[in-house]
Amino acid sequence: MTEPQGSLTGFYARARDDQWHHQQRQRHHRWRRRMLGIGSGAAAAALIAVFVIYDYPRKSGLTDVLGLTCGEYVQIGDPHAVPAPLEQWEAHRQALAEAEDLDGEGVLAAVELLATAVGAQPLMGQFHEALTQREISATVAGADLVIGHHDQSWSRTDRVSVFDVQTREVTWTAELTHPVHDPSLAGEERPQLLYGVGTAEDLVVLQTPTYRGDTDLVIADPSSDTGKDCVRLDGAVDTLEVLSAQPEPVRAWSQTLNLNAGQPSGHELLVHHGVHSGSPQHTLSVLDVPAAEAQPATRHRHDFSDPAEQIDIPEEAYQAARHDLERLTRLGESHYLLTWEAGYVLLGST
Repeated sequence: MTEPQGSLTGFYARARDDQWHHQQRQRHHRWRRRMLGIGSGAAAAALIAVFVIYDYPRKSGLTDVLGLTCGEYVQIGDPHAVPAPLEQWEAHRQALAEAEDLDGEGVLAAVELLATAVGAQPLMGQFHEALTQREISATVAGADLVIGHHDQSWSRTDRVSVFDVQTREVTWTAELTHPVHDPSLAGEERPQLLYGVGTAEDLVVLQTPTYRGDTDLVIADPSSDTGKDCVRLDGAVDTLEVLSAQPEPVRAWSQTLNLNAGQPSGHELLVHHGVHSGSPQHTLSVLDVPAAEAQPATRHRHDFSDPAEQIDIPEEAYQAARHDLERLTRLGESHYLLTWEAGYVLLGST
């Protein structure tokens, strides 16, 4: 007769049964392995969650290495949401004439002289009475008028827009945002997000840094909603060092390079990158914009030329303004951009 499993006799019988002991040990080992597996999986999941939640993939450079972050600083936006960067001439003329800290009447007289000299008329303008109040900067890049918006600080660029001088509207815009830093921070704690700006073949190119210190070249088509291409180059660049060592036409605006300076051809741009211009790592590359490909530049391409045609300013305009008239630049077929120390004036042919 079989002993009941819970009886004392059955217990002693199992205690002397080696096979039963082996089965129990196997069952215990399986339980331990299962618990260890569950614990290890939970710990790994927790570590991965913490790694992702605290953005360590980006901070460690893992996403940069995998190429997942190329162009992440550039967020293409709605151009219709951007306030007009330039005022219509009548409103601008009145505001300039009433400016307290500027000789507005003198600037207006100089504009009239320049308009007569080039056979044009003033169309729009913008000015700031103090450098630290500057909200926009303008530059001629290729055949386009490109606007830099300085929302947080006059020395940093928070947004880039393309302004169509024919329709007098913003046709493309992109916001520059850092994935980690607080965008409201100013001064030295706020990182520089734009190294350079340029245009070629109706495409806009923005040179931005990566979190780990390389360079991204973002190529966007203002006439298309298909997004953007991105090319990554090794090393960043100290733009202030380059700008201080090169002619003024290299500058787009404060701390920003005009990539059209020294342009090798109509579809190529010259790009500084590397640690800084005085280091062995510093280099120049030529970006084929339509192909979205970059190649090392040859030595003869180190010479920089004026990226836009400059028009001579008559001496009487200098004398009338009593302010520094910096340059008069041809913009397309029939427009001109006057840059002076406190602003800009857009002129068009009559």
